[in-house]
Amino acid sequence: MRGELANFVRVIWARIVQFVVVVLKSVGITIGAHNPTHCGPTNTTPGCKPNPWPCGSDIEARVFDATGGLASYEEDCGAGPHIVVRADRGFIGFDAAARAELRFPAAPTVSIRAVHFSTPGRIEALESNGAVADMKQMAPTPAVEQSFTLNGRAIDRVVVTPASPSDETRVLQLCH
Repeated sequence: MRGELANFVRVIWARIVQFVVVVLKSVGITIGAHNPTHCGPTNTTPGCKPNPWPCGSDIEARVFDATGGLASYEEDCGAGPHIVVRADRGFIGFDAAARAELRFPAAPTVSIRAVHFSTPGRIEALESNGAVADMKQMAPTPAVEQSFTLNGRAIDRVVVTPASPSDETRVLQLCH
């Protein structure tokens, strides 16, 4: 009898928990770890893109030059601000120039894949209020894809900053 009662209580408790999870999901609250599934850029065809670039999955990329203005690659793309997607050394990604910013709907966890070809840069995740939620330094080994998971509460921007504008760094993918 005692074992039956304990089993009955476990079944009722499991159903209550399932009900609470369903109610919370209906208002946009998820219990458990957030798994980033919305990834971009979705169009990785090498070439010139507008700057800023809506690169898919609600992600907007902006690339800045050393003066803080939007980058332009006039030798490759002509006049106006542009982002360049390059395929070289086995990687396809957009050039981070002096600084790349990726904006997207807020998420508690984001993942990013990047590669550098000389001196490592850093990757910062920023909360909606502008505070730095997490920061990672790229490893020194050049020409090796690096993956980072950044955590916070409401990350809505990731900034990739090469060591200097001449240090080639490519953003391969961001997931939020």
